[in-house]
Amino acid sequence: RSKAVTLQQSEHELRKRSLSVSARFAARTIADKVDIRIRILEAAAESPEVRELMQQVDSQPQNETLRKPLQVWLDAQSLKHQHIESRSWFICAADGAQVARYPQLQADGTPFGSLSQDYSYRDYFHGQLSDFEKGPPIAESHVSVAMESTNGGDLIVVFSTPIKPHANEPPLGIIGMSIELGQFAGLDIPLPVGQKVLLVDTRRYFMKLKDSGKKGPSGEGLLLHHPDLKNVASPDDLPHLDEAIVRYMQKASDDRAQKDNLLPADYHDPMSAIEGGSPLAAFAPVILTARPVGAEVRNTDWFVIIQQQ
Repeated sequence: RSKAVTLQQSEHELRKRSLSVSARFAARTIADKVDIRIRILEAAAESPEVRELMQQVDSQPQNETLRKPLQVWLDAQSLKHQHIESRSWFICAADGAQVARYPQLQADGTPFGSLSQDYSYRDYFHGQLSDFEKGPPIAESHVSVAMESTNGGDLIVVFSTPIKPHANEPPLGIIGMSIELGQFAGLDIPLPVGQKVLLVDTRRYFMKLKDSGKKGPSGEGLLLHHPDLKNVASPDDLPHLDEAIVRYMQKASDDRAQKDNLLPADYHDPMSAIEGGSPLAAFAPVILTARPVGAEVRNTDWFVIIQQQ
């Protein structure tokens, strides 16, 4: 019996160690995939061609004739990077008007309704983590909070970067790339059998409901990815992590002396019944370490959780 207990304890410690390593590996993997997408957008935004096109469009954002060359340019960019999974690419002018989108046409051949609409209230445009305060375009690259798309109502996260005529001048607009929640690109991570990967955004967000000026859900600890998070249809049903676990991860992440990245024994999977018991779980922050310290986009405030029943 003593040997059996010892073996059980040893197996438990090995499992915790495996989760700890998996969480750090997954966080680095996701950070790399996010950074790649942002760098693709940044490289596109530095194109002399798009700068010239944006200056023309900004003079008359609603002029469809001026927007056509910009649409051709965006189509070419998205096709060039079609190996990078995304839901859509788009460009907004300095006043917030969407002036190009890929794909441009819906299944029935008509243009998406977002074209020409004002999106200066969106977090990906102004970077204020809210869909209610209008503001000027972001000055540096940004990872948005979750939001409801005006094209179909899908729940998305957007990577965006400013298009500037020169480094220290006001932006001409922004270029963005959206990813759908529940099908977040880059989370097909090879992990030991039985382990699940979750992605959590700990920032507080304020969501605007589609086709409405009313405030939608607000919160923090939102699940951006979970193996059981499929076809999320309503912002009201979005699963969140317990607030206490969010605070625990934030505090542990700030405490550089803490080496243990395991979650407390009372951690509970937001997508499972409480009666199912508490899984073992470890976490790690998603930090774009290739970015300089102080860069707004370096610390995403996202956390990876790896859990095993």
